[in-house]
Amino acid sequence: STRLEVVNTGHPKYDTNQELAMLRETGLGLDPDLVLLVYVTNDLAEPTRDTCEHLLTGRPPHPEDKVEIPDDVWSWLDATLQPVLPAIGKMLGTWSDMGVRVQRILPAGEHYAPETFGAGPRGWARSQKALLAIRDLCRERGVPFVLFDTTLPRVESLPGFCRQHGIAYEPLFLTPDDYALGIKNSWLDSHCNARGHGLLLERLRRALVRRKLLPAD
Repeated sequence: STRLEVVNTGHPKYDTNQELAMLRETGLGLDPDLVLLVYVTNDLAEPTRDTCEHLLTGRPPHPEDKVEIPDDVWSWLDATLQPVLPAIGKMLGTWSDMGVRVQRILPAGEHYAPETFGAGPRGWARSQKALLAIRDLCRERGVPFVLFDTTLPRVESLPGFCRQHGIAYEPLFLTPDDYALGIKNSWLDSHCNARGHGLLLERLRRALVRRKLLPAD
């Protein structure tokens, strides 16, 4: 019974800094009643600026961050197929478990977390700064701001950071039981199909109702 207008400003490869720019330059001009941010691991692990600099110059902008991570079969297939079937290679590469691969080169007993490994500390510091700026922009406008965490591998510092700095935090993870419901596009493409998106949308809706940011109906 309530009409909602949703503007999706998601963009491939954007990190938190580009999301901040999108909100500042476009989003706030739409006079939103609510700002939602879905946070993924590449918000800190694959900074857009680094990617663009690498493409433009042919050189990694921070070579000191380079870490040789062992391949698994999926990452090997991705690299092997890139010259001839790049799209297929990329999709196969999504099956690669980065956490397992990184764990193989860490000292015994050391736990892998994206924000502490390779370019992670630099990317996490940059992402935190952007999150605080998003929070402040929303506060200035009196607009509620909620972050939904879908990181994989998990950015373990994110929930505590949000609590410490007054950012509304909600987990939005998919579980093995969820995947058993057949929510992926295919065995090759792990992105959600319509059923998966429906499941995530219902969880998102319940979280916003609980926070009294959406009506229960």
